[in-house]
Amino acid sequence: SCRGYLGWVSLNEPTTFHSFTSTTSVRFTPILDSNHEVVQIIGCPWIKDKGIELIDFHAGQEPDKTKINPLNLEVSKAYVEGESVLLLTNKGIARFNLSNPTYWELYEPYPNKATRISFGAKFNDNHYILKPASSSFLLFNTASNTYSELYNPPEEEIYNSAACLYNDGVNIWASFDNIGVYKYNYEWFQSLYDWQKITTDPITDIVLSSSGDVIYATSSA
Repeated sequence: SCRGYLGWVSLNEPTTFHSFTSTTSVRFTPILDSNHEVVQIIGCPWIKDKGIELIDFHAGQEPDKTKINPLNLEVSKAYVEGESVLLLTNKGIARFNLSNPTYWELYEPYPNKATRISFGAKFNDNHYILKPASSSFLLFNTASNTYSELYNPPEEEIYNSAACLYNDGVNIWASFDNIGVYKYNYEWFQSLYDWQKITTDPITDIVLSSSGDVIYATSSA
């Protein structure tokens, strides 16, 4: 597997990178204490490796890193809900408690069909919006651990995974492989851009600025 380094930069010296551990992960979720200090990081290797890396920080010491993979899953993203952690995997949503990170429970939306979920976004207090590959949009209820279909896209869209999902509190923004950027206001999808007219690279991330501008990243810029 390919390895990189996890580290930090100071706002006073933004060009200096300080590494503190090697990693195979490509997405990271910090866990904060009551003082908003980082005490753990969940690293997700996605397609580079399986399972997660749980990195523990101790004052004045090197961080401890533990590889965890009890269900042999590929994990693309982690979300922390109090003491509970939700993992987007190649078979659906897996969950574990921070007090027992080696015990996972898997919730498959289609048990007889491989359902890779690589991208998701917080929808409201009890739901996440998810875009599996080759499937419609799903809502995952964190209280009941159940799924419901939210939006059934046209045939030309259904086989494209969302490149990213972002919730601005009013709308869900989505980017599809080779399709474009869409805004979902909980009732309909509106195509905003033809990404091929903007860039020849797939869109990899979307955020909204405080002024309401849509900012998107590609694989090259």
